[in-house]
Amino acid sequence: MEDFTLEPDYSLRGFKRYSSTDPRFPLSLSYPGDLDVMYNCVQDTSPFVDFGRDPWQISVTRWDRTEERYNLRGDGLYEFIKQDMNKLMRSTQYVSALVNRYSLEWPGQHSSKLGKALFGSAWPENLRGPALVGERAMEVPRAIYESPAHRYGERVYVWRPYDSPSIIWTIWRNAGADLAEDTFKRVLRSLRWL
Repeated sequence: MEDFTLEPDYSLRGFKRYSSTDPRFPLSLSYPGDLDVMYNCVQDTSPFVDFGRDPWQISVTRWDRTEERYNLRGDGLYEFIKQDMNKLMRSTQYVSALVNRYSLEWPGQHSSKLGKALFGSAWPENLRGPALVGERAMEVPRAIYESPAHRYGERVYVWRPYDSPSIIWTIWRNAGADLAEDTFKRVLRSLRWL
């Protein structure tokens, strides 16, 4: 049995709807129909689904940080995001750094021009503010980042209402891929919890 179903999304031309059948990964979202789908549930604490190959375009991960005792509904989320993004800035023997610099955007806060002062250039105007996720357009935090190739990507952090405070979901637009920002916004707005 597959861990997910794929159906045409008639409300978004050219999109398909991914719906998980794995109870550990209870979500459904629409994605560009020409992308391949790969679901990986090997690690119980961080199952994920990638859309697209060589390179992947969008990745959705469910992070369970129960063992680390994170409370990702409070101040712990800010620390988690900083650690997450700083980890992506480091190179290892096997993996090059994916991020040169990043800016955190929070619900209820408007982006400042601080990026210009810290990094020498401001972020593109269209990449400011929190992300809007789901059909009800819930504002959620996101990290906007610049890759070593000077392309922009996003990592959006989402809570599922029924999860424990130690669980957070990320939806990532790969800076190395050619997915348009407007297409990614449609993906985010199509999110449904199962």
